[in-house]
Amino acid sequence: AEVNEPGTLKSLLTEENMRTLVSLKVKGTLNEDDFATIRYCLFVVENVDLSETNISEIPAYAFSEMDRLKKVILPESCIKIGNYAFYKCRIFQSINAPHVQILNDYAFEGCYNLQEALLPKIVGIGVKTFYNCNNLVHIILSEELSTIGESAFENCNKLQEIVLPYGLNSIGKHTFYGCDQLSHFTFSGKEMFNADVFPVNNN
Repeated sequence: AEVNEPGTLKSLLTEENMRTLVSLKVKGTLNEDDFATIRYCLFVVENVDLSETNISEIPAYAFSEMDRLKKVILPESCIKIGNYAFYKCRIFQSINAPHVQILNDYAFEGCYNLQEALLPKIVGIGVKTFYNCNNLVHIILSEELSTIGESAFENCNKLQEIVLPYGLNSIGKHTFYGCDQLSHFTFSGKEMFNADVFPVNNN
């Protein structure tokens, strides 16, 4: 669907589209009304391709609690993912965000099937961003990452390895609590962090 005027995506879809569309590719400029159409009107959608849109951010709650959503392809112009954007997307599998710089609070909380997060340009990660992502095993972070919010990776109990960059200067409490399999932790910076950042049983 090509959206020439923001807010008109719904008018481009038939009732049958709304009932049966599994994969959606959108071009053009979207606003919050268009994201509301995707969230509330596409009842069985699993894959959303935004690669040919020119959005700069995924709005707050954009895909929140979409139980069937598995994959979203972001455009190069997207540099921010809003609060609760993918909250409790229970079968969402991976996020490849090559240009995203900011992940806001709770963005992927409760994405129980999320296995991979590729964030090579990330600068800031919010509070509880990956909280309870129980199957997250692979994450790539930017060398420019400077802040990680409280409980950002709490209860990511399959995460085994993480590399934190030299420039990281702020990391919240309980960031890695419940990460019971985190056995390879690399940090080359000079900042010292409090013990309450790490899982209780981490050596």
